[in-house]
Amino acid sequence: MRTGSRTVRSLMVIALVAGGITAATAAPTSAEPITKQACRDNPISYRTTNYNGEHEWPARSAGFATTGPNCVDINVRPNQTVSVRTCFSRTASCNSWRSIPANTWGLAATNVLDGTDYWLEFNRDSTGQIAD
Repeated sequence: MRTGSRTVRSLMVIALVAGGITAATAAPTSAEPITKQACRDNPISYRTTNYNGEHEWPARSAGFATTGPNCVDINVRPNQTVSVRTCFSRTASCNSWRSIPANTWGLAATNVLDGTDYWLEFNRDSTGQIAD
């Protein structure tokens, strides 16, 4: 009988240890970290405005776009192939033109700080999406 009793106790210890490991490794729902939103989870739609042959977004009357905390880069997904460049309000200067194929995400600017005011210039009328 002592052998059976030892077996039962051993199985109980194993069950408790296994249960303790499971409980220790599973974090409670309220303690789970909040995952940072992915950059392209909520893109915004754009449509360029033509000013004397310059195709810009946002419209000049709307001011500037401002980068948010979810992206390091300014991403553009045009509905047609375009060339685009990013201009920054603080310096009033623009980076180089970049070609982005239709219906693909491309980089209009890289390593842009959060809260940066900018506008985009396109080589043609364009619609699509932006994630910044």
